[in-house]
Amino acid sequence: MTPYKRGGGSVIDSPWGSNQSKDCNDADTNTLPNYLAQFGLTFNQLLNANSSHHTRAVPVEFCVKDLVVKPGNQLSLQKHQGREEFWIVKGGLLTAIVDGLRFDIREGQAIFIPKGSIHCINNCTNEPVFVEELQLGICREEDNVRLLDATRDEDGNPAPRTTYPIMTDLEHKSALLFATLANQIALQRGMNIDPLFATLTNHPNSLQSE
Repeated sequence: MTPYKRGGGSVIDSPWGSNQSKDCNDADTNTLPNYLAQFGLTFNQLLNANSSHHTRAVPVEFCVKDLVVKPGNQLSLQKHQGREEFWIVKGGLLTAIVDGLRFDIREGQAIFIPKGSIHCINNCTNEPVFVEELQLGICREEDNVRLLDATRDEDGNPAPRTTYPIMTDLEHKSALLFATLANQIALQRGMNIDPLFATLTNHPNSLQSE
């Protein structure tokens, strides 16, 4: 898999907002505490610090990104096997899904996303959300396993990207919460509900693999 480019990068626009790589480089055991200290934080102060995921990522590399999530948008529901992530909210109200649980994170708060956890960034508000993300471990774009996607085309019609099957109870629980938020956002913004998400919320076992 291809490593991220070292150093910073340009702003990349996406249907949900934009992201910009601020720095990517080698990591060690000091990378995380030094990073959190910039915000006056320690690991134990993070939301989800007591996650049931006990396997921490080996700090081989790090990548810091700035994310801007437009009102009423969701990033894909996904997981990674090579890295863990840390999201620090710098403005707005972020709604996170982590392993089927909902976290509402305000400016100045941060959350831990363990390696292998099912997760998603959501903006359920009418204002942009600004997030700084630290990826720590083995950072590769190809490590993104996308489970559900709420992308829409320019006319507002559902246009999801390719996803992997929902296989586990935890993935299914997370997918149901993702679909519920997607339906709420669609109604709030006067858009048609994605038929897939309507089916999932009305028939909760519809996406679960045999």
